[in-house]
Amino acid sequence: MAALDDVQTRYVAELRAIAPELRAWWKHMCALRGEQTMLTRWPTGISGHPRTLAVFRKYYFEIEALNDEAILDEEEDNEDDDDDVTEDMWGEDDDDDDEGADIGDHAELLIYDIEELAPDIYELVDGICYVPVGLTPDEDPV
Repeated sequence: MAALDDVQTRYVAELRAIAPELRAWWKHMCALRGEQTMLTRWPTGISGHPRTLAVFRKYYFEIEALNDEAILDEEEDNEDDDDDVTEDMWGEDDDDDDEGADIGDHAELLIYDIEELAPDIYELVDGICYVPVGLTPDEDPV
């Protein structure tokens, strides 16, 4: 979980770094075109700005890589455990306390947690109403 916490910490830091520029852009554009016109074009507000989405995607893929690694590690552990199974072990309780792979929920870490973790930048992610990541035919994120 430490790796996921590190990803989230760096994500918040990067959003904080771009927040002033994005807020200034939004304020300028609303003054120029009117807030209602801006909300028609940008219904998610500054959450839909390409820089916000680029930062989101960057950390989404980092979480995806950590998840893939955790799943592979768990599969390898399970394969090792299978080698040690003998017939006389059937019916015994499993004493293993593992809860499975340490998987990070992308939306939880990158959107929902931010309201409490970093309320000063929550407006940057509050409007992300879909995950701006596609899938290949093999269901690999792109």
